[in-house]
Amino acid sequence: MGKEERIDKRIKKKRRKIAFIILLLLFGTFLLVSFKTTFFNISNIEIIGNKKISNDKIIKASGNPMKENIFKVNIGEIEKSLKKHPYIKEAVVRRRLPNKLIIEIEERNEKFILAHGGSNVYLDVDGIVLKINSEPNNKLTVLKGANIDKPDVGYKITSENEEFVDSILGFIDISNKTNLLKEINTIDVSNNENIIMELRDGVLVDFGPLNNVEYKLRYIKEILNDLNEKGIPCKYIYLNKGENPIVVTDNEREDSNEEQ
Repeated sequence: MGKEERIDKRIKKKRRKIAFIILLLLFGTFLLVSFKTTFFNISNIEIIGNKKISNDKIIKASGNPMKENIFKVNIGEIEKSLKKHPYIKEAVVRRRLPNKLIIEIEERNEKFILAHGGSNVYLDVDGIVLKINSEPNNKLTVLKGANIDKPDVGYKITSENEEFVDSILGFIDISNKTNLLKEINTIDVSNNENIIMELRDGVLVDFGPLNNVEYKLRYIKEILNDLNEKGIPCKYIYLNKGENPIVVTDNEREDSNEEQ
């Protein structure tokens, strides 16, 4: 190796060291400026995905990081705080430099009401309690006769019979997916061997136990559509009297306990 080559290597090595030191100084200066200046203080919060919850309530649920340094805020903690709100199912928070936070949420929707101890318990399809009050909502299906523990806002309903609760929630979920839930006025589950549904047009359905739920619900939908197309008024549908449904189109209801 020649003398000139060795000198050239030493010069390159020194240059790399100098460049590294300069980068460290620049990075340190950036950190100092970032944490000390108000330039990176959050001055704008953009909220995406909310329809029911107001922006103010979402910002409050996030812990209100306005005017905090954008690098100091803990994104994970903000998301965790947001998901404590009963109407927020999912939350994603992103930084947008220099001073903006973006909060994107997925809301929970009221799907049915549980009648419990004189109160109306509003729930989503997952059985999460969204609110409890005495105000009825005639647009939502009312679940009656369920033996449920004391409900707590923000938490899933519970019972000694968890399997039956899961069956009820499965029924609600499938009813919602088949667009039948909005046509159901009440669901009485006081007798788990025969669930009784009252539809909004007055039709009563003896559903039987909560088995083959999707098949039964789709069958009910097909029966109703067929009768509506033919202009035949329906009074009762029995799914608890054998393999085939019984449809009553006059005002006289069969005794649901009558033997075949």
